[in-house]
Formats: sequence, structure tokens, C-alpha cells
Amino acid sequence: MSQIIWNRVKEDIKSNLNKTVYTNWIEPLVYLGLQDNKVIFSVPAPFYGSYVSQQFGDMIIHQFLRHGVKVHRVDFEIAAKTNIQDKMPGNRTHMKDHPLSNASVKSRENPTKLDHRYTFDTFVAGKSNEVALAVAQRVANDGRMEPNILTFNGKSGVGKTHLLHAIAWQLSQTKPDLKTVFLPAEQFMNRFIRALQDQKTMDFKDACREPDVLIIDDVQFLAGKKGTQEELLHTFNALYEQKKQIIFAVNKPPGDLDGIKQCLRSRMQGGLVLDLGPADADLRRATLKKWIEIHGGDYHDTTLSKEIQEFLVVNVPNGLRELHGAMMRNYTIASMRREPLTLEMVKDWLSDDLRSASQHIRIADVQSKVSAYYEISVADLTGPNRKRMFVRPRQMAMYICKKLTQRSLPDIGRRFGGRDHTTVMHAIRKIEELRKVDKMIANDYETISRDLLG
Repeated sequence: MSQIIWNRVKEDIKSNLNKTVYTNWIEPLVYLGLQDNKVIFSVPAPFYGSYVSQQFGDMIIHQFLRHGVKVHRVDFEIAAKTNIQDKMPGNRTHMKDHPLSNASVKSRENPTKLDHRYTFDTFVAGKSNEVALAVAQRVANDGRMEPNILTFNGKSGVGKTHLLHAIAWQLSQTKPDLKTVFLPAEQFMNRFIRALQDQKTMDFKDACREPDVLIIDDVQFLAGKKGTQEELLHTFNALYEQKKQIIFAVNKPPGDLDGIKQCLRSRMQGGLVLDLGPADADLRRATLKKWIEIHGGDYHDTTLSKEIQEFLVVNVPNGLRELHGAMMRNYTIASMRREPLTLEMVKDWLSDDLRSASQHIRIADVQSKVSAYYEISVADLTGPNRKRMFVRPRQMAMYICKKLTQRSLPDIGRRFGGRDHTTVMHAIRKIEELRKVDKMIANDYETISRDLLG
């Protein structure tokens, strides 16, 4: 009954908001239920819940009360990372109700839906992902390859899920005769549990072992789930013996997956493991440019200047997913306020996110990262040696300390061999100037900062 009430509440809210605002902020909310006079929603990211609460919380509560439901508070839970971008504000092209006709495991649940935004055409190539992309395109064109076990490995937000969707989409277009199954690991587990409950495990086993191409995303989510891992292992063995194509995605090298059975890790390591590294500054710029081409038309009255784009590329922490979220947040808020977007506005809106990301960074962390990056010792980095090979990294480290830590100039100077704060100021000015004219220095700063913030 409460879901019905929420549907009515949404309709009432829709009539009081313009279409863009409703589509971006209310429609993506996933209703979870009522508890202790709270209405609980699933949202794709922390800032999303904060913004909805501030801007629309009272409206949501009011509408529930109008329908006779006692609600005093709106609460939010963060959705699982799988396909998190599907619910990001501004993504007005949500998942199509277009599951691959040949890409579903038999189940009472709906088959997995592929996101039509995640294609090879929208995937931006760079040094960190070019090999993985080339292999993904080959298997998507041919239907299988040797070895027939592929594992895409990388941290959250580097494009693993995008590549898996792209493979499945292309296979559906060019190899419709092949049976392709795409499943997030969590859905594989849920379907297995359902089959156990319904005493239909044989149906589940048969369905899982029929496909010509099996794609499982986020295998790390099966950590500790021994029964599900055992079933996946049997599925793996059955498909492998038939020389079918098996594709996995994980968030770290298979050998480092905690809570995953050694035999399953070994199977992944026995195939081709493809690493998607963190996106460097050039890839982040190219990806942001691509997204602006895709989404900018929806916000024709709002422009992200080159200055704003560069700020987002350099300062938004973590992976490409967070960069996408920051871009859409700025597009949406600026569109709602109906005013030109300025760099100061962007800094203000993202200040809490940027501050929380840098609060845990220590001077020692910076010194360790910089010394490793330039392949010098921490002692040389902080010592008195005036050779150029030590001076420039030292200046870079001081500059990053100022940018990413909460420490004062005198504090930074003391941690670099007892130097005066004026020496730190000189280093900051020097790196600031070089970043504008020396692409290598700019890339050094962005790479080290990204590593610290990620």
C-alpha cells in the first residue's frame, strides 16, 4: 500500500515542479519503505540525498501527510555501486526496458537490462584503458576469443561496467544467434537464493550453463558467500569445458580478492586479466568533454567553461563516476537557479565534498607519494640537498601539502627540514606558475593529487 501512496505523492510533486527538476531529482528516488515515521529512499550518492532533503524534504513530507501517512522525516540509503550512474541527476536517458531477448537467466525476476548509454561509442580511450578496450571490442566482434576467460580489473569508477555493457550490447547487434547473459554478481546471488527457496535449483543451473557468453560484474560482492561462490564455480567449470566465453569484472587483481575462494580466484588468474588503471588528467578531460557533448543539450542554457572543466578535472576526488556526478550536479543546480555558472559557484557547491576528501591526508602521506612518484627517498625530499632532481619534487610536495592538507605554511616548512614559511610560499608560487606553462608539471600534480584523494 505504501508504494501506491508514494506513486500518488510523486504525481502530486510532479505537478508542482518543472519537468527537468522532477526528472533529475524526484524520479530517480527509489522508495524503500516507511519506518518509525520516516520515509526511506535509495539514492545514488551522499550529496544527492543531502540536496533532495534540503530542497524537497518538506514537500515530500507534506504530500505524505496529505495522503494520511504520518511522516516526520525523510531518510536516505546509498545505493549499491553497481550501475550507480543510472540514477545520477541529469541522466534523462534511463535504462531502456529492452533486455536482450537472448540475455536473461530464467527466473521469476526481470532479466537484467542493459544501459544503452554504455556502448563503445561513448567509451573514452586513454593510456590506462586502451588494452582493455581493444580486447573488449575484439570479443564483442568475434563472440569469443582465446583464452576464453577474461577478467577486467580496476577500482570503482574506471569503466569496467561500461565495457561489460558495451560487449553485451554489441553482441546483441552483431551476434544475435549467440545466447549472452549479463548479470551483476549480486543478481546472480539473489537468483540462486530464490531458486533454492523455490526448490528450482536445477532450472537455475541449466539456465546458467546454457549461454555462449556469460558476463558477471562486480564478483567481489560475493565475498563470504560460500554457497553462491560454489555455484558460480560449477557454472564456470561447465562453461569452460564447453569452450564458452566467460567475462568477469572485479575491483582488484583476482589474487587479492579477500573472501573469494582460492579455486575461483585461480580460475580468473588462469585467463586474461586486463587492468583498467586510474584515469590520468588527459583521460579525465577527454571523458568530461564527451559527457558535455552527451548531456549539454539537455541544459542548453548552462555552460561549463574551460576554467570550470579544468577545476573539476583536477579537484574532484576518486574516479570518473564522481567526476560525472559533480558535472551533473552543477548542470542541474545552475539550470534550476536559471543563472550563469561561475567558478566560484562550483567551488561553493562542491566545497563539502572536496573538504571531506582532503581532511584525512597528512603531510607524511604527501611526502611518501611524491618521493615514490619521483623515485627519490623521503630523506632527500626533506633534506638540504639543492640538486634540481630533489628541489622540484620538494617544491611539488610543499605545493600539494598546501592544496590538500589543513596544515599552515610554518607547519609544512617544519616538516621539510625545518624550512621557513617563506620557502614554502616560494615553492607554491613556483609550481603554480609552472602548472600553467609546463604540461609535465601539471600532469605530475594532477596524478599525485588523484592518487592521494582516491
